Amino acid sequence: MTLSLQVKEKQVSYDARHETMANRLCNKLTEGNNSAVYKIFPNYKDLMIFAAMVGKKYDNFKPCGKNKKSITLDTYQNKASSPDAQEQQHVMMYLLQLSKNKHNFNDLKEENIDKVIETFEGYCGGGLEIIDDWLAKSAFNPEALLAEIINILPEECPTGTTGIQNPF
Repeated sequence: MTLSLQVKEKQVSYDARHETMANRLCNKLTEGNNSAVYKIFPNYKDLMIFAAMVGKKYDNFKPCGKNKKSITLDTYQNKASSPDAQEQQHVMMYLLQLSKNKHNFNDLKEENIDKVIETFEGYCGGGLEIIDDWLAKSAFNPEALLAEIINILPEECPTGTTGIQNPF
């Protein structure tokens, strides 16, 4: 799914109160802070995608406040400069919108991109809040994220398998 020139420059925002956490998880040092030891996510967009999935999983929807940080939608579509970056991540935004609106395929139309972005931002905000709580409970040990993911797996796949067969 390729974005048109009109849509590529749309801003996808997250609440700026999560900026310090985002900086730490993406290994960007903040002013006067030398504690960014781990680089859990190669890019901010990867953290935001993960946060949106966490927000959706726990049905935690928190729209952005007035103080925002933004990433262009084109950034989610394109591969970043790092070799481990993913491209076409903007598709996850559409999938979130479809799951929220009972699979209304009209949401896939380009004229509905603002609604898609708003849904993504809300789940991302909710997910960032949850991730912030996980990290606070672990004295900001980034490995707490892995522990939370591992805890979710038995809940989602109690038999250890998903029942989905590989088509290849």
